[in-house]
This record gives sequence, C-alpha cells and structure tokens, in this order.
Amino acid sequence: MNNYLRIESGSRKAVFGSVIGGLIIALVLCACLLDHDNSVSADYEKESAQTTAYTEAYDANIPTYVAAPIQRDFIPDYVVEGIVEASEPVESENKSDILYYDVPLSNDMQDYIRQVLSDNELPENHFEIILAMMHVESRFKTDVSNGNCIGILQVSTIHKDRLDELGVSDLTNPEQCILAGISIYKDGYSLGVDLEPTIDDHGMSSEDFIINVALMSYNTGYYGTKDLVADGIYSTRYVEKVREAIDKLEVKTES
Repeated sequence: MNNYLRIESGSRKAVFGSVIGGLIIALVLCACLLDHDNSVSADYEKESAQTTAYTEAYDANIPTYVAAPIQRDFIPDYVVEGIVEASEPVESENKSDILYYDVPLSNDMQDYIRQVLSDNELPENHFEIILAMMHVESRFKTDVSNGNCIGILQVSTIHKDRLDELGVSDLTNPEQCILAGISIYKDGYSLGVDLEPTIDDHGMSSEDFIINVALMSYNTGYYGTKDLVADGIYSTRYVEKVREAIDKLEVKTES
C-alpha cells in the first residue's frame, strides 16, 4: 500500500513537473514570438519610412538610378560664366529666319542642337524643350556632375552601350553630351507616340502627351515611364519644371 502511494505520489509529481515545464516553455515561446513581432514591426516601420522617403524623393524629381541622389532644384542666384561655344559652325541656308535664345549658348551651338534634332527626325519645336532641359538639368553648365549623370544634359553613364555606339567619350564636352542626350530623349518621344493612341482620355492634346512622356522617360527612365503611364500618371514635377523653363525663354534682341 505504502509503495502504491509512493508510486502514485511520484507520478503526480512527474505530471505536475511536466505541466510546469510545458508552461515555462510556452511562456518562453510567447516571449520569443513577441520579440520577433516587435522586430518585424520595427523593420516594417523602418522599411515604410524608407519607402516614404523614396516616394518623396521621387516626387521631388530625384533620378531613380542614382544611388545617393542630389536633388536638382532651381538655383535662382546661379550665374553661368561664359558662353558654351560649338567646335565649328553649322551650315544653314536660312540663318536670318532662325530665332536664337538669350541663353549661355552661342548661336553656333544652338544651330548644332537644331541639327542633332533634325538628324534624329524630331520636330523643330522640340528645340525649345531641349534648351529648357539644359536649364533644369545643369543651368547650361558643361562640367557639372550628379552621381553618374554628367554634363549639360546630365546624361547618365548607365547608357554606356549607346554612348559607345554614338562615339561619345566625354560627357563634359557639350556637343557629345547633346548628341547622347537627344538620342535618349528620342526614345521617350517614340514611346509617347506609341502610347498616345492607347490612352482613352489623358486630358491634353496628343502633342502635349507625347512631350510629357518624352520628358518623363528622360528623367525616370523608359520602363519606369511605361509603368507611370499604365498607372494613369501623365506628368511629373520634372515635366512641370521644364515647361516652366520653356515659358521663361526669351529671344535674343540681336544675334
């Protein structure tokens, strides 16, 4: 009898010990899960903050391909020193009919831009757009760099294959940078031409839509722009800046 009681008592103790042990393990697991949840929550909040910062940066027109981007805002007190000259004059039969703008580019350089636009089969009225882009991108400064974006049109070195194909080796050379920049711009223009008929209601003229897409593509990339248009976004702050700069262009009073 005593042996039976001792055995039963021992069994109860073993069961009780198992229960207590199980409770302790459960509490430890709960604590670990809670700590994991807190860690996940903290990581999520950190990622969310990073996403918010990226979105704000995107809205502020910071190129997505720059690892540590520097915002390119208007610098109202910036003064360009000197005039950007072309290496040689561009022959034209009707120079007397051509408008030259009061920007720090020589008439020959402005003729060069028109020639490159013509070579790329882009409309003549995109000349003013390119001038405005130069203002927004670099203030017409030829040796400015922003991450991997260089020169008067801030062409990115990620376009290495294109640069090699065009024979561009020095983006601080304004003619080479313009040659590359207009080639990249043409891709966006062609994208706009292709997309425009597919949009039922973009709320603007066909020409304005195509120009907006061309500018968006130049700033955010070809495929990024396709995604934006698919989401119903047909303009960005960059587009607005360029259009504002176009409105401020003034024709030279004398050549």
